[in-house]
Amino acid sequence: MRTRIGAAATALALAASIPMAAGAAAQDESVTLTLLHNNDGESSLATLGYGQGEDGPTLEVGGAPAFKAVTEREIADARAQGNSVVNVYAGDSFLASALLACSAPEDGESSEPVYDAIAQAQMPYDVHVFGNHEFDYGPDFLQRFIAAFGDDMGLTQPFISANLDFTAEAGFADLIDEDGIIDGEVSDDRVIGSSVIVTDAETGESFGVVGATTERLPIISSPRNVAVADAVPVIQAQVDALTAAGVNKIIFVSHLQGIDADKDVIAQLSGVDIAVAGGGDELLANDDSQRLPGERAETYGTYPVYATAADGAEVPIVTTAGHYRYLGRLDATFDADGVLTGIVAEASYPRRVVPLEQEEAGLIEELGITDAVESDPDIISSVLDPLNGCIADLK
Repeated sequence: MRTRIGAAATALALAASIPMAAGAAAQDESVTLTLLHNNDGESSLATLGYGQGEDGPTLEVGGAPAFKAVTEREIADARAQGNSVVNVYAGDSFLASALLACSAPEDGESSEPVYDAIAQAQMPYDVHVFGNHEFDYGPDFLQRFIAAFGDDMGLTQPFISANLDFTAEAGFADLIDEDGIIDGEVSDDRVIGSSVIVTDAETGESFGVVGATTERLPIISSPRNVAVADAVPVIQAQVDALTAAGVNKIIFVSHLQGIDADKDVIAQLSGVDIAVAGGGDELLANDDSQRLPGERAETYGTYPVYATAADGAEVPIVTTAGHYRYLGRLDATFDADGVLTGIVAEASYPRRVVPLEQEEAGLIEELGITDAVESDPDIISSVLDPLNGCIADLK
């Protein structure tokens, strides 16, 4: 059994870890992973207004175009430090709303664009995990959503969950990976699996990502013939399979409806290094400067929080508040054997999403916001512009 960072070492690792340059990593064969993550975007493709007090002006936050810009900024920063990068979406990619209505989710034969997919396909995700809202309009619309990620090269975006079985849904037969482990780039359109091996193109390091979805799916959504299994045994089986395949850095990404559910599951698992929780919308932050001005959500805890696994490992858990308001970034160091040795504290916290171009330009300066970004023009033109036209027609 591999030795991982234990409870006694956690605080020391948090305090002592520092970002490492590529040269330093090469000398001691350590690996620094920048794990980017978000969850519960729920069709909030446009910005949200955050009022600054009862009579104060409104700051526009979030939105898919600015979120993409923040993601690209953080990837560039990680690459400059020689880090590996893995970017995951922890479920609830869309939600019933006026914006989703523009994609005609109730019409199984519709050729309307699925705008959530168009937006997300332009973001550099390595893998999506199925949430519960992906099934709100049944498997037929979910199939349309997945197909909308395709291009001239076919389907390449993996979608995973270890405890979901799609084999009884005839329309998914050609999408299911045969052994459940999607290894590297997809070339045969089989994008649905239980786990995925992400090999970083620049560092060559491999990371296993195991997905899971809430067992309450048949109660809270409409999966039809998609079967839901007990999560713990199938998650552990995937962790063991990845380890047997030589992957020694394992990330558990779930949509179990919140951090507390993840803690319960992790307590029954061995071999997990890091966990990303989805479905709870908890806000983790280490100080007020990491919260959006006017943020209404209370802070659940520090970034990350920890859970004790069955093998005694202290597993860091991260999540973000949804609606594209924050991008999570966790920088973690591993030794040459894939043992988690620490968290780079100064680099690990949620990144706020604030568009630079908004009418109250002076408000950004007034609030002391120095991390605002220019929104991505391609998502504006391909997603927000047609959505604005659709909403106007609906009204």
